[in-house]
Amino acid sequence: MLFTPARNADGVAEMTLALLFAATRHVLGADADVRAGQVFRDGTIPYQRFRAWEIAGLTAGLVGLGAVGRAVKWRLSGLGVRVIACDPYNDEARHSLDELLAEADIVSLHAPVTDDTVGMIGAKQFAAMRDGVVFLNTARAQLHDTDALVDALRSGKVAAAGLDHFAGEWLPVDHPLVGMPNVVLTPHIGGPRGTLRRDRRRWWPTTWKQCCRAEGRHTSSTRRC
Repeated sequence: MLFTPARNADGVAEMTLALLFAATRHVLGADADVRAGQVFRDGTIPYQRFRAWEIAGLTAGLVGLGAVGRAVKWRLSGLGVRVIACDPYNDEARHSLDELLAEADIVSLHAPVTDDTVGMIGAKQFAAMRDGVVFLNTARAQLHDTDALVDALRSGKVAAAGLDHFAGEWLPVDHPLVGMPNVVLTPHIGGPRGTLRRDRRRWWPTTWKQCCRAEGRHTSSTRRC
């Protein structure tokens, strides 16, 4: 079995930015008003209702700096965002989780699910974040406590959130998150893309050659060979 951990890194990274922009620019709410013929809802103008903030100059904290985390970092840096990271397996990630939460205006999860990471963002961690933080998770729902996230959104500690995964791969329609206009929800669609089949044909020969050259060595590219 060939192990290709970076196969969908760019797709997930782009999805992360899509959720970030959708959440901070009020895309869903504005779209809904246009479709409902309520551009001037309650006698207001869109410019008043949908005031967002620019991400240039903000600090983004990435929890996990693997293939996806690095792809997100590259994209955010190009937009003028200061990027810090927490990852015990990457020397470029110099912040502890506590330090990251205290500094970041945007917190984005890109860690794998392990015994150490399940529930790593709970009520204590949300309380330690900056007021008005944006919270993103395009990894796995097991990394954060959903009830704690709901509480943080209700209190305003978390100003907006973007989630691409839920426990059991779905979310009940009566879940509190569904009724929150400052939350963007997508059903685990960060990885799929139209070029996947073409990319697989490119990855397989390269990964197989790496596997053959490794001669039993345990590397990130040949871990399951």
